[in-house]
Amino acid sequence: MHKNYADIISDFQKPENMENWQYRLIKESDLLSECKSKYIAIPEDRSCCYLLKSKRPSDLKGGRKIT
Repeated sequence: MHKNYADIISDFQKPENMENWQYRLIKESDLLSECKSKYIAIPEDRSCCYLLKSKRPSDLKGGRKIT
């Protein structure tokens, strides 16, 4: 039996070592679909990610912070 994409996402459980923002990107598909540029910036401490409005990582203003 093969699962479809939606079932795989629905059944996905967050591993202990996974950052919350990583889990949210998997479970909340609208986060990426609403990100027009499809570029993500991750700070060195990996505490969050930024969905950028352009491909320049220095352009965080206007981007969406995901924690």
